[in-house]
Amino acid sequence: MNLRYIGKFFLTVFVTILIFSCSHRAVQPEAQEPKLPAFFFYKKALSSIEAGRFETARAELDTAISLRPEFAQFHYTRGRVFEMLQQPDSAIVSYQKALLFKSFFPEVWRRLSELYFQEHRYQRAALLLRKMVADQPDSIRFHLLLAEAYLYNQQPRLALERLNYFEKHGGKSDEVLRVKGLAYFKRHDYSRCIDLLRRYVRIHPENTKVQKILGIACIETGALEEGISHLNIALSKAPDDPEIYLYRAHYFIKRQKNDIARDQLALALQLDSTNVEVLFDKGRFELSQGDTISAESYFNKAIQVKPSCWRCYKFLGIIADQRK
Repeated sequence: MNLRYIGKFFLTVFVTILIFSCSHRAVQPEAQEPKLPAFFFYKKALSSIEAGRFETARAELDTAISLRPEFAQFHYTRGRVFEMLQQPDSAIVSYQKALLFKSFFPEVWRRLSELYFQEHRYQRAALLLRKMVADQPDSIRFHLLLAEAYLYNQQPRLALERLNYFEKHGGKSDEVLRVKGLAYFKRHDYSRCIDLLRRYVRIHPENTKVQKILGIACIETGALEEGISHLNIALSKAPDDPEIYLYRAHYFIKRQKNDIARDQLALALQLDSTNVEVLFDKGRFELSQGDTISAESYFNKAIQVKPSCWRCYKFLGIIADQRK
């Protein structure tokens, strides 16, 4: 009898504990709502992007990143959103973070290199474009962009080497004529520059920059009428470019039409009063006309903008010697 009562006692205790335990577990989910996964917010962000709600998408991506910061795709998409919001600096930061978590990410290389181009950070652009060329060696576009990055980073020799390599391996593009021509222009090899850019403008006469550079190169080599013709074409499409007026002034100076040259220089200064090249040439022009006071003023203005304008110091020295 005692054993039967003892057994009932333990059975009752066991059932009580089991019921309490089950009831305790049953209410646990109500105590704390589980966190939504990062990809839930990422997918919401994609839907917001499709709907054009970019600020909403940015906030949703911020949440996704706070939950799973190691996902490179989140940072990449955030960079794209910042581009759509016209915030290139923030886009650059997001793309850089994406590369921290995924170093081999060609699409990020491409977007980031283009932004570096826009921000005139050509050395950084070249670094990424070298990776792009290695990853996609048959891409004409990336070879050309890399050459241009070298060109704008004041490395025309590297630009020419890249294009020569591209052509040696069977690459062909009209744009090679343009970039090579610009590279030779930077190296002051005007004869090669003119040959290449003449060929280019026959195919693409609408390219204002090339028309301008070709015009400048022609004037520098004495082909004055061809030069002014190209400058006039450029002027019709870019009337606010001070450099065009500057080299039109060079043309009129060489044609001994000084009054027109003075007007062209004045127009250039109206468009950009801090342009060192225009200030320097205006100073030289006034000095050639015997107006040393005006010349001195323009050389000093150029030095204020660019203290390392050694040519300006040279001509200020000439003026000082004339006054002795």
